[in-house]
Amino acid sequence: MYYLWLPVSMAFLSIFLMWFWMQWREKQDRAILEEDKSLTEEIKTNLNPDMLSTSSCSNMQPCTEVVNHERNVSEKCEDVEEKEVERRIEQEQLKQIFELMENDKAKYGIGSMEDVEEQMKRYKT
Repeated sequence: MYYLWLPVSMAFLSIFLMWFWMQWREKQDRAILEEDKSLTEEIKTNLNPDMLSTSSCSNMQPCTEVVNHERNVSEKCEDVEEKEVERRIEQEQLKQIFELMENDKAKYGIGSMEDVEEQMKRYKT
């Protein structure tokens, strides 16, 4: 009879702690929601209606085109750089794979680096 006391008390303790944690977490969530609502209301009350008019933004059209063009150019440069880095990493990984497979040629049946590259191309998307 005494051997059941410990597991039963641990079960009740775990249930209580879970209930307590859920109540505490719910209270924290409500506080965060209230804070978000108050910040939203503060933003709405401090918002200047002139900022939303389209006439004040009409002179910004050329600037946005320049910014968009610069963004496109920088993205293309990043793409080229990223592709180069990926290609180098891929080559290093292929070399490591080939070295591992070369150590046990009988098991893998790979004779050259071209065989490894050919198999890689099959799975490359």
